Amino acid sequence: FFTLGTGIGCGIVSQGRLIQGATGNAAEVGHMIVEPSGEPCNCGQQGCVEAIASASNTARRATAAVKNGQASSLKQTLDNNGEITCKDVYEHLAQGDDLAKRITHETHQALAIMCVNMLHVTDPARIVFTGGMIAAGDPLLTGIRNEFNKRMWTLRKESVEIVFASLGEDAGVIGAAALGREAV
Repeated sequence: FFTLGTGIGCGIVSQGRLIQGATGNAAEVGHMIVEPSGEPCNCGQQGCVEAIASASNTARRATAAVKNGQASSLKQTLDNNGEITCKDVYEHLAQGDDLAKRITHETHQALAIMCVNMLHVTDPARIVFTGGMIAAGDPLLTGIRNEFNKRMWTLRKESVEIVFASLGEDAGVIGAAALGREAV
């Protein structure tokens, strides 16, 4: 269960119970390094999945590319709005913008590597995404699936279902409430 938004979070549920780890910090996947010489992260590391693939960093990378002179229809968005959002990047992807294609490909690739790494650790039957970023819809899910399938362990016979949470963007909040209720 991955939350995609300003950051990237994860919850591992096994036999109906959330795995919390010894210090309550299990599954801090946003700081899983997926590109050792990649983008600096606010945690002090370099190449964390969150530094590449969170909604805010997807937008930040697009903004930096436009400001550095890369040709893109996103320049008009930046000029008009003073910023580029993750939503803008996916809208321009739908219009065929080359920069948006590159940025989203890098986002999908980092998320897929994170998922493959988690597959090797947890062996899930299903990977579920939630959070504000799932508003990007099918291009996000298809991009992650394609990159995941390129990297999936060939010894695993069963496929892994990769889906958006049926509860939508609020699934994480609902899960947190359920966890709090369970603790009482």
